[in-house]
Amino acid sequence: LEIDAENFEALNVRGVIAQGVEFDLLAARDYYQQAHDIAPNLPYLAIDLANIIYGIGVNSNDDATSKQGLADAISLLSDVIEVNPNNAPALYWLGYLYFRGEGNFSQAAEVLRRCLDSNPDSIDCNAYLGRVQAALDDNESAVEFLQKAVDLGSTSAFHWFWLGRAQKALGRCDAAIPNLQKGRDLAQAVDNADVVAAAEELLRECQIPPGVAPTAEATAEGT
Repeated sequence: LEIDAENFEALNVRGVIAQGVEFDLLAARDYYQQAHDIAPNLPYLAIDLANIIYGIGVNSNDDATSKQGLADAISLLSDVIEVNPNNAPALYWLGYLYFRGEGNFSQAAEVLRRCLDSNPDSIDCNAYLGRVQAALDDNESAVEFLQKAVDLGSTSAFHWFWLGRAQKALGRCDAAIPNLQKGRDLAQAVDNADVVAAAEELLRECQIPPGVAPTAEATAEGT
């Protein structure tokens, strides 16, 4: 950057370092913004900027800031998709924001299906569409998409946990148990206590003898 302050790739990498190593989200946002301003037509720069803007809003603990961050992030991703309708990463993150940020499950499902039209083998889009379908109480579809995500090689604790949870919701504990165990083990490896606890609760419920009332179902949601 000292040699070429307009090098958008260097600015983006500097943002990644600020975000992931220095944990300075505001500095990361500024680097991503500079990179995006120099090369506004590159989708990955807009995606990185959208994600950091949303993250800053969520972490602000201020409702107005959070809402504005969500709106700005959705606007950035929508602009990417307007120019690149089949950009799978942008479609994934837009679906994620509709689900996690707005709570608009049907819109999230629509966008994530577009992602799969563009890239049927996207692990993230299959898994998150499965997550959304479960929220819509369509656990049959949830299992279909989540199973594909893990078959494609997902190593995400959430994906395996979500699959097991959807199978349990359908009364298929025999199928759910190994997936809940896998999700728990993956979560333990990354110190995700919420998923570990939720998976263990569902495993206990699957092993309760018939006729014994289970406790309230665990509610780990993930990202």
